[in-house]
Amino acid sequence: MRTPRSLIRSKPALAFSAVIAASATLGACSTSLPSSVGHAPVLSVAAGTFPIAQAVGLIGGAKVRVINVVPSGDDPLTYQLTSSRRTTLRGANLLVSPGEGLVPAASSITGGSSRSSLLVAPALRSNDPYFWLDPTLMNESVNLIAKAMEKADPAAAPLFEQNATSLSAEVSSLDSDFARTLSACPGKVVVSADDAFSSMAAQYGFVAKTAGPDPNRPQIDALVRAVRESNPGAVVTEPWVSNAGARAVATVAHVTLHSIDTLVGPPPGGWPKGATYFALMEQDLGTLSSALGCNNNEQ
Repeated sequence: MRTPRSLIRSKPALAFSAVIAASATLGACSTSLPSSVGHAPVLSVAAGTFPIAQAVGLIGGAKVRVINVVPSGDDPLTYQLTSSRRTTLRGANLLVSPGEGLVPAASSITGGSSRSSLLVAPALRSNDPYFWLDPTLMNESVNLIAKAMEKADPAAAPLFEQNATSLSAEVSSLDSDFARTLSACPGKVVVSADDAFSSMAAQYGFVAKTAGPDPNRPQIDALVRAVRESNPGAVVTEPWVSNAGARAVATVAHVTLHSIDTLVGPPPGGWPKGATYFALMEQDLGTLSSALGCNNNEQ
């Protein structure tokens, strides 16, 4: 099984149809960049998911304060904002959220607010709300997030641009890891509860199939055939969604279930201390490579 490398810096995120809300002015801080940056105020950014929060923090450095839309341990797919939390989040200068309604709480922040002017980020080449699971889409998002931050805080633009360039290089390295590792896999089918892995699959040469929460017997049988013909095929569970369908497929196919985190938000109790987008993605890659029978001992 592949041993995940230890990466301490994290990477970016925006989404197809990512919604960005900007308002207000900022605070103060200092950096080692030009004086225009050193005197720039601190940008307050509300982040819709964990990968987005990590990206914003790494792009902004000391010139950003990140506020998570969904509290750690709460279900990001169902969490509803309290009135006090909505007020806090509306006080941010920028909202960066995945599209397609993946995190409903993020979409509700600007409703009824006259203080925010809505901006819509350019669409990515995919409308996948789990875009960060495909490092190539994540890389496209680095620039989108940085540009949105530069628009909200022009004085800090040199810092944001410099950090975004560094983040992009690390995401490219992650992309290389995925491409090199998954190309060695004999297995080519991954069954999961939803289509979270569809963009990743298209990019790295395997097929993602969706079981849904309650597949009927013909659907289960078709997925079981796909898993067996893949030899090996993988059946995976993920957090925050119903995995009943995936479990049914694994039971009938007599295969082991593998757990893959989609990284939308920390589970109850949180991730291990110091977990980053990169470390968690490498962990997912190790799980996938093992489930699909990859030979990665030399990597």
